[in-house]
Amino acid sequence: MQNKTASGRARELAVAVFFLATAVLMTWPLVLHLSTAVHDPTDPYVSASILDWDLYALGHHPLSLFDLPVFFPSDHALAFTEHLFGIALVVAPFRLLGFSAIALHSIGMILGFAFCGYAGCLLGRMITGSTAAGVIGGLFYAFVPYRFHHLTHISYVWSGWLPLLLASLIWYAKRPSWTRALTFGAVFFFNGLTCLHWLAFGSVAIALTAILLAAAAKRFLDLRWWLPLGTATILALILLAPWLLPYRTVAREYGMERSWADLKPYSARWSDWFMPPRENQLYGDLVPDEAYEPEHPLFPGLVVLALAATSLLIARREDFPTTGAAGSRFPIAFWCAVLWVAIGILGSFGIHSFFHEALFRLVPLFRGIRVPLRWSMIAYTGLAAIAAAGMLPLLRSPQKVRRIATAGAVALAILLECRAAPIEWTIAPDPLPPVYQWLSRTPFTGGITELPIGERISDYEYLLAQTIHRHPLVNGVSSFVPARYATMTALAHEDPIRPEFVDTLERIGCSLVVVHVDDLYERRPAVRKWLAAELGRGRLTFVRRFDHKLFGDYVFAVTRNCPHAAEWRAPEQSDPSGRTPSMTLQYFLNEDGFTYNVSTFGQLGVPSPGQDIRGTLTVWGWAFSPRGITAVNLLLDDGRVRVPATLSESASLVRHLPWYPATTRPQFTAAIPFVSYAGRTRDIQVEIIDGGGQVTRLDDVLFRWSGERGLELRRVR
Repeated sequence: MQNKTASGRARELAVAVFFLATAVLMTWPLVLHLSTAVHDPTDPYVSASILDWDLYALGHHPLSLFDLPVFFPSDHALAFTEHLFGIALVVAPFRLLGFSAIALHSIGMILGFAFCGYAGCLLGRMITGSTAAGVIGGLFYAFVPYRFHHLTHISYVWSGWLPLLLASLIWYAKRPSWTRALTFGAVFFFNGLTCLHWLAFGSVAIALTAILLAAAAKRFLDLRWWLPLGTATILALILLAPWLLPYRTVAREYGMERSWADLKPYSARWSDWFMPPRENQLYGDLVPDEAYEPEHPLFPGLVVLALAATSLLIARREDFPTTGAAGSRFPIAFWCAVLWVAIGILGSFGIHSFFHEALFRLVPLFRGIRVPLRWSMIAYTGLAAIAAAGMLPLLRSPQKVRRIATAGAVALAILLECRAAPIEWTIAPDPLPPVYQWLSRTPFTGGITELPIGERISDYEYLLAQTIHRHPLVNGVSSFVPARYATMTALAHEDPIRPEFVDTLERIGCSLVVVHVDDLYERRPAVRKWLAAELGRGRLTFVRRFDHKLFGDYVFAVTRNCPHAAEWRAPEQSDPSGRTPSMTLQYFLNEDGFTYNVSTFGQLGVPSPGQDIRGTLTVWGWAFSPRGITAVNLLLDDGRVRVPATLSESASLVRHLPWYPATTRPQFTAAIPFVSYAGRTRDIQVEIIDGGGQVTRLDDVLFRWSGERGLELRRVR
């Protein structure tokens, strides 16, 4: 008995290690860039900041978990989006080891893929009795193309609790007991703790499945069958209440419910189930641009459909470890998987079917869900189990070598189809701009407003930076936006900016305004005029300028809320340009010209973000440092390719920036022949090495690159 137990544990460990290793391979080279790599510099920053906040709040003030310090002074801001607490608990040990917010997110992504694979394997094995068949189902579920379409959403990568939910219910139905019911309840709890979408969709699917199982066992009216299961479910919901009630609160206080019109763009059509995601490198380019819509590509893959057909057409009653349902060659567990496929497909149609419409009208939780298309994960859960069953006819051979070879071939086919080339990762800023280090050391009450506000990229970066300084942010990012924040954004975007903007800052308790000059773009003239006017009225107080990019970051205090901010000002000493901090401020306000940077800085001119390049890539840019520039390297494709650039003199650049005599060759160039690469979007990052040996990396830039006769380029995502 002990040998069998030890053998079973060794098997489980081997399966878990297999899926972890496969997750590392399928997300490569993420494991090499845990602290800097994200799929996109938007939603991953939000998720990283939430994971960081969950763990920070858990250790410092757990009763204020939902008071995420964004959209200041809104209450329960964490309830504007997914709380991710179940994922935060998994990555908590890495936080104790000192990993950054981005690293926690990266580790969570890898573990999410691995967990989905292992959970899908358990479900497949529960139905088929075969570990090899279960592994095939797990591989599909872990790396279904739709999951790669949602690499920016860690909560959707973490859907492993869904197959465990179905598996634990099937396990309970085989021999009902309180122990098995409590196991089901635990899975139900952690599913709800991880993702509200999976709580909502999974609850409906599991309720209908329980009815099917009870009816099949002819125990539909048997209280002894329902009592343990119902008790465990109610207990799980009671335990989930602290994570659910804040959502009801914000729905009531802020009116945060979806309208029928919100759901229409995200409701599926039949054609969506035949549309592959653009991220799929095998056939993602087959969909024309005009027909492609984000969220809509639901095609699960050819291999899994072939396995599903095999299970339905070739599988026999004796292939399964349990007898088929009455009049069927399939066990009832198989039909549970079929039910999940039907539920997932029907639910994905959203307003185009009665199913989701009824739930939207009757169940409050569903009125907070914007994308019915994500019901597809319920269908993929069932499809993973059906695919595992499709392996049974292929594994009938009495020869072990042949069975292993068959399973290996199918596994390889799934992996190649789901991901045929490296994933496109973007390098996040590391370290963050110096202003955030200063904020982390500066004690004050009230919030921070950062300009520009309400921009697509900037607000995401502010949330990431909040994990460093910990002060409340007026800014925020969410699909739900408080009315106050929408009003503030509208005021900040006016030209000219009216005094009402500062009135609002004073009223809500904002203490500091941080202006990121380089990110203002066409808003710079309006913001400069507004700053000059409010400084003249004494309602804003200049505090400091910090190096960042070319023109720097400026910090101002809202005088009424932070009357002592002038004490934080830097000494009025001249820098190498001959200007004191006050003179630098006036030069920015009046002339909008270059000011002096203590740190190394530069700019990449070509390629620009989103630019289409054909043939040879001609790179051009410039860099300055008070310590001089020793070398510039160009890092392509997540840093996998390193190309030294050529440094040269530039009289025009030196004329505009004469304060860096040590920098005699500020211009860098390189001509890089086209390198074949399966990805459609490429990235390049400039690495600058100054005279003191210090390394500075500019922001990662995404562009498109093809050969002279490459395929017609598609727009950048």
